[in-house]
Parts: sequence; C-alpha cells; structure tokens
Amino acid sequence: MKKLLTLFIPLIFLIATIYPLALFFENLITAKEVEATIMSIEKSENEEGEIFYFVRTNVELFINANNKFHKKNNADLIVKKLKVGQTYKFEVVGFNFGIKLPFFLKERNIIDIVEEENLIKKFRKY
Repeated sequence: MKKLLTLFIPLIFLIATIYPLALFFENLITAKEVEATIMSIEKSENEEGEIFYFVRTNVELFINANNKFHKKNNADLIVKKLKVGQTYKFEVVGFNFGIKLPFFLKERNIIDIVEEENLIKKFRKY
C-alpha cells in the first residue's frame, strides 16, 4: 500500500501542476497554421447563450468560438469571411487529443484567417 501511495502522490502532483499550465499557455504551445477547404459551417449555441460555429473541412472539424484563454472575440467576423468550397489558411489553437478533456475544447479553435502577403501586394496600388 505504501509503494502504491509513493507512486500516485507524485503522479497527482504532476497532473495538478501540468494540466492548469497547459490550459493557460495553450495559445502559445499549440498555435499552428493549417490550410483547409471548407465543407460546411454549422451555427450552434451553448447553455449560456453564446453562439459558436462548427467549421467542417477536408482536414478536420474546427470550432470558431470566442474564448478568453485564446484572446479571441471575433468569431462572427471570421465566419462572415468563410465560404463553403473555398480553401483558406487558418491560424488555429488547441490540443488535438481526439477525446474530450475537462476545460479543453475537443476541436481546435480558428483564431484568424491568414492573409497571403503576395495576394495583398498584387491588388495594392502604388
């Protein structure tokens, strides 16, 4: 019994420290750019009445939701820019565990649409 306790106490301590740190620094740890084609966009609402969007792509299912930890509050603006059938490069944040963990989103969150510098320069008049 004593050996079992000496094994579980450090494990519980590691989980209790690493889990909140991973949640707090998720924005820095997991930020990536993903190129994907939009298959469908579904509007949904949680229990508090906050609106968010599921964005199904050819790569994976993303969520477009406002989130304090991700410093994001532009979900409505992003969804207005998206069109089904178009390919976009997204900046996404989130762990892709494949399962739902408490306090973590199961899907990665779309933070922004990355604008191509060449495309901007092409249409800019000098």
